Amino acid sequence: MSAKILQTSGIANGYPAVTPSGAHDLVAAQARFTLAAALEVGDIIEMLELPPGCVAVDCILDVADLDTGTPAILLDVGVMAGDVGDKTLANRTLTANLIAGSNVGQAGGIARMAGAGGPRTTADRSASRSPPVPAPAPPVEWWH
Repeated sequence: MSAKILQTSGIANGYPAVTPSGAHDLVAAQARFTLAAALEVGDIIEMLELPPGCVAVDCILDVADLDTGTPAILLDVGVMAGDVGDKTLANRTLTANLIAGSNVGQAGGIARMAGAGGPRTTADRSASRSPPVPAPAPPVEWWH
């Protein structure tokens, strides 16, 4: 099989994004995804929507022990361009700018964003984006 985009129920059902009510507001958003079947290399989990004009100021990846063999599991978390909810990989571009190459899935635990990752991302004021988790990574919680 080929790589695919999996989605949390919030993304799949088109739930509205958590949105700040003012320019200087800080809001927390959280999403959870539990796998129904094994992931394949290249799969992406679209976790939640990052509204226009917003940037991630923190990111926490909480993941169970997923390492069942070799090669060892490495996880990235970043912002994905393209239309939120679009499941066509060719239409989406992923930047692993929040957490890159984390080995947290090898034994389970928590990985946190490097201080410079999200805040140095330019806010896209024209479109919503998605912070996805490339596979394998469940159960996952993403907060910003």
